[in-house]
Amino acid sequence: MRSAIVGNETAYRKLLDDLSRVLRKPVRRELGGLEALGKDVEDVVQDILLAIHLKRHTWNSSMSLTSWVTAVARNKIIDKLRRRRRRPEIALDLSDFEAEDQHASIDS
Repeated sequence: MRSAIVGNETAYRKLLDDLSRVLRKPVRRELGGLEALGKDVEDVVQDILLAIHLKRHTWNSSMSLTSWVTAVARNKIIDKLRRRRRRPEIALDLSDFEAEDQHASIDS
């Protein structure tokens, strides 16, 4: 991270690649183990990496990078779990409606 902050793009890319591999397992575990959808896991990992990217200037080099990343990851996992509970996914099937009925109700 120190090299990345001073502009070493190769080091930064390696850091993000390494973090993405390391983060998948704990994210999957916290989202519900094997029941966690791969897409959800990847979404959270990407959210974590984006937060790290946007807030990397806030990392204090005298503190452990692992502790800082863990705090960011924990917050993003909590955000995902909150969204999951507040917005249940509902399969909405509108195939029973006729095209004319759709236009009539939209226009009125």
